[in-house]
Amino acid sequence: YTKRKSLNFTNVQKSRGKGSKKPHIYDIENIALTYAYTKDSHEDIETEYDDVYTHRGVLNYNFSNKPKNFKPFGKAKVLRKNKYLRIVKDFNFYLMPSRLSFRTDLNRSFSEAKPRNTSGYDLIIEPVFAKTFLWNRDYNLKYDLSKALKFDFKATNRAIVDEPPGRIDTDEKKDSIKTNLYNFGRNTNYRHAANASFTVPLSKIPLTNWLSATTRYGATFDWIGSPLGFQDANDVYIGHTIKNSNTKSINGQANMVTLYNKVKYLKKINRKYGKRRGNKPRAPEYKIVQWEKDNLTFKARKPKKFFHNLETKDITSVEVFDSKGKKIQGKIFIESKNKITYELKNDLKNARIVIQARKKRGLDGAKLLELTARTAMSVRKVSITYTENNGSTLPGYLPTTKVIGQSFDAQAPGYDFLFGWQPGHSFLINNKTDEEIKRDREAWLDSRADLDWITSSPSQFNSFMQSKTRNLNIKATVELLPGLRLDISGTRNHTNNYREVFRDTSGDGQYVHLSPTE
Repeated sequence: YTKRKSLNFTNVQKSRGKGSKKPHIYDIENIALTYAYTKDSHEDIETEYDDVYTHRGVLNYNFSNKPKNFKPFGKAKVLRKNKYLRIVKDFNFYLMPSRLSFRTDLNRSFSEAKPRNTSGYDLIIEPVFAKTFLWNRDYNLKYDLSKALKFDFKATNRAIVDEPPGRIDTDEKKDSIKTNLYNFGRNTNYRHAANASFTVPLSKIPLTNWLSATTRYGATFDWIGSPLGFQDANDVYIGHTIKNSNTKSINGQANMVTLYNKVKYLKKINRKYGKRRGNKPRAPEYKIVQWEKDNLTFKARKPKKFFHNLETKDITSVEVFDSKGKKIQGKIFIESKNKITYELKNDLKNARIVIQARKKRGLDGAKLLELTARTAMSVRKVSITYTENNGSTLPGYLPTTKVIGQSFDAQAPGYDFLFGWQPGHSFLINNKTDEEIKRDREAWLDSRADLDWITSSPSQFNSFMQSKTRNLNIKATVELLPGLRLDISGTRNHTNNYREVFRDTSGDGQYVHLSPTE
């Protein structure tokens, strides 16, 4: 028969009531508990008993917050009036993280089974035991130091709580498990990822408000534990493996229209030619042209012809003035694009006539200058993205991991390696030559061997590896005419890999660099 017993409490948590106050980091509501117990018992004709016990306990702490943003200079009147001091006025910071969480998960499975003696002989059959005791821990932190500077950190730790063989039925065995629990188990895998991003405050400076830039740095670290008893024939421990990586990126954008508009004349042209009209035809542009002549003589009631050569019948005004500048009214007759007739009631000497007309604008000097300026401003937006990925893998690593991957006993592998530094390279901006990188990388490996970080087992054949990938993307938006937009992009990729076998070939502490390949 098969029999199952179980008991479960899932996400036991105190809920926040209506009208509850702002959450605090110490609130009991941040904690949720889970406990599950299961016992499966089975018997049949071939099995005397088969009992499986499962215990699982989870503690989950989760603090989510909308912290207050502090602007110490936000109310300073002297900073409000000066646009060049906006970067000082907008200085801000947060005192609390926006998210902090922790989860610990203990999962123990214990089984004891004994087969029946169906042989017909008097045999002593011992029970068979199978057990696992896993302890997983997860950490999560998100802390925006300011609106522009943000940081987050995630870590995962996998551990095994080792148990003595057989049934746990003596105080000595129980004390062994308690000791292992006190030491947080035996770590088998650890990984963390940290990211920091910064938005450069170019938009808060009048001279650079047409630019925007965001920088980001990310780092990962992995500690991969080796199995128990991972030793060579001389009982020398072959060691664990550690890896790290970093990602450096910068994303910049230039809004060229904002830059052009800093010049009033160019701003006027952008407004004039920047509006899209869809399928509607653009209204024709007109200019006012004028023709005038003086020392004229008019006779009463006798029309006088004028050849103005303005090439248009759209006459907007005809004005006649006497010798004293007084305007004299008359009748106008438009006969052609270049000819009108004007008639006065009275005789008039020493007169002056002014003819104004509206004419469709052609490609004159002013229009040509506008079109030339608009063509010169065809580049409307430019964006540049540069990303660099670097990684290192070191096998044969002996120290264990304690806090964020660091072993305090050996002071290894160092906080620089934990947060992405590549052996042999500079930290943020690599300004070394290939020869300098090779020299410093070998020196780092030699010094780690001197510190007993790396196994002396000749059976360690895995390679020390480094990789580097660089990507550059450039994109420009070009608008030759309103509505006619071109996207031009360019990409450049470069990858470089290095590997070598760094090991003690004889087991006497003489480490060598074998088979370097790049």
